[in-house]
Amino acid sequence: MLFTGFVPVLKIMEPKKVTFTGHRPDKISDTTKEMATLKDALLKHLGDDLSIHTYIVGGCPGFDTTALKVLLACNVPKSQIILAVPFRGFEKYAGFKHPKENQESYDLNYSCGVKILEVGGKTGTFGQKCFIRNIYMVDNSNIIFTNWDGSTGGTANTVKLALKKKMPIVNIREE
Repeated sequence: MLFTGFVPVLKIMEPKKVTFTGHRPDKISDTTKEMATLKDALLKHLGDDLSIHTYIVGGCPGFDTTALKVLLACNVPKSQIILAVPFRGFEKYAGFKHPKENQESYDLNYSCGVKILEVGGKTGTFGQKCFIRNIYMVDNSNIIFTNWDGSTGGTANTVKLALKKKMPIVNIREE
């Protein structure tokens, strides 16, 4: 039999360990648009099958909650999502400007059925425990998605950690 066609080449995506860092709700003007932009960026940079990757989400109100909602909406298996929190219940202290969103994040984090790891250490201030959590997320991933606007703070510090590690950084504000 004579073969005259081309064999299609399948693009095999290597499984990645993905993490997220970003701003609180007061710096997100349109949550629906943010979710759509993040979903598009994930599909663009990770491929159509998001279920082959492992995701580490920080659990803070704002971008972290957006990331968790996107992953759940994309039917990523819950076994592929890890919620890395500085300590249980930290969401209630994650900013006085958005108490409603703090409670919504808390409710989602502890009811959605994903694995929860407390990684902030046994001692230290709220900020120190969050920074330890950020180090954990960067150390245990190989690509990071963010909505960083260039301002200083926890998101900037996490982006700097990723830059030191020479990790790919996908800023959805530039997508």
